[in-house]
Amino acid sequence: MTLRKLLPHAIQTALRNKAINNAKVRVGVSPKSMKELSEIDLEIIVKEEEDKILSKAKSISITALAALLGISWA
Repeated sequence: MTLRKLLPHAIQTALRNKAINNAKVRVGVSPKSMKELSEIDLEIIVKEEEDKILSKAKSISITALAALLGISWA
């Protein structure tokens, strides 16, 4: 089972949103625009960004992960 499947839904959603934002920044600094990339290319970039976030997350607690993703536990 992957780490992503073990995360609560709110964290999965925040992870995806953070990865999308990171992908937008990554594409923004690349020579190609979003319009020039296919949907598959964009999905690959988002997946790579998710993997980067999860790689960092493996060494921190769930509370720290929530903070990394901007989720508060109020």
